[in-house]
Amino acid sequence: NLSLSLQGRTDKTTSGTSLKIFAQGQTTPLLEKNDIATTSSGTATVSISTLSAGSYDLQIKPQGYLSKKLISQALSSSTNLSFGELKAGDLNNDNLINSFDFAVLNSKWNGQDNLADINQDLIVNTFDFAYLNSNWFLQGN
Repeated sequence: NLSLSLQGRTDKTTSGTSLKIFAQGQTTPLLEKNDIATTSSGTATVSISTLSAGSYDLQIKPQGYLSKKLISQALSSSTNLSFGELKAGDLNNDNLINSFDFAVLNSKWNGQDNLADINQDLIVNTFDFAYLNSNWFLQGN
C-alpha cells in the first residue's frame, strides 16, 4: 500500500501515476508501473509480487507533480509506504519546474484544464500560478 499528498489539492485522486522500484543505489528500475490510480485520500494498493522481500529505492511521479524518491525501503507483502506531500507545477512532465511549465499554465489561463488547474477549482488562474511559482526551479528526485 502507498499513500501520497498532492500540494494544492484536497482530492488526491490520480491516474497514470508512475512508480519505479530500483535496487538500492541503482538508476535502472527493476520494476516500473505507469498505471497507478490513487483514491481521493491519496492511497493505492500496488502488487509487486515479482520482487523478493528486501530493501529497495522507490520513486513516484504523478502527472503535474515532481517525483519523490524513498531510499532503502524494506518491502514485503504487507508494506505501507508514505511518500508525503508532492510538489505541484511540473506541467510538462520533465521533473523540473521552470518557464516551460509556466508556458503550459499560461496557454490554459482562465480556462478549464485538469493538469494546469493545480488546485482543481475548475479554472486556471493566479491560485494555480502561486503553486507553480512557489516551487520555481525545484527538481524532482
